Amino acid sequence: MSGPSNDNSSLDAATVERFWSRVDIRGHDECWVWKASRRGGGYGSFVVNKRLENAHRIAWEIANGRPATRGLDMMHACDNRACCNPAHLSEGTRSDNMRDMHTKGRGDSRVGSRHPMARLTEQAVLTIRELAARGVRRKTIAEEYGVKPSAIHDIVSGRSWTHLLAPEARNDNAGRRRKTYEKELAGLNLATSKTQATKS
Repeated sequence: MSGPSNDNSSLDAATVERFWSRVDIRGHDECWVWKASRRGGGYGSFVVNKRLENAHRIAWEIANGRPATRGLDMMHACDNRACCNPAHLSEGTRSDNMRDMHTKGRGDSRVGSRHPMARLTEQAVLTIRELAARGVRRKTIAEEYGVKPSAIHDIVSGRSWTHLLAPEARNDNAGRRRKTYEKELAGLNLATSKTQATKS
């Protein structure tokens, strides 16, 4: 049984067929569970043009004839991360997704504003990022929200409140952190080598 397709899709027929062969396609209102490999968190993974993509985003692309919008989340009406039924999928902002998560009582109870040390709410953090994007000085934002400028820096740069970032941004942040770590490690190794050379 093959899944839906759209003539405007940028994916070739062979790729579409390969994709749906990895999905347990059932009734229109049922979950279509991904049968192949999954990423952390339970999302299906599928290789397209040598890139690893989230399977549910590819399912949406095939059905709608265009790639999912970069920067937007792909929301599951069924709350089943392995589901690839396009009827259960819709695009939404990060705040839409967070609102849906809290409405349904999902998520880590200690994440974000639910953490006992939190001084901000999810909506405040989203507003802070929007203000920073408009060019408002971080010091001004910090004074407005009663926090330190360093806290605003961490929010805007994505070092904190990462659960409010779009998936692509979270991946970019992880890559930057890894590069920074590798650079620091290389510097440490160089300093160690110089010290050893001096002693010898």
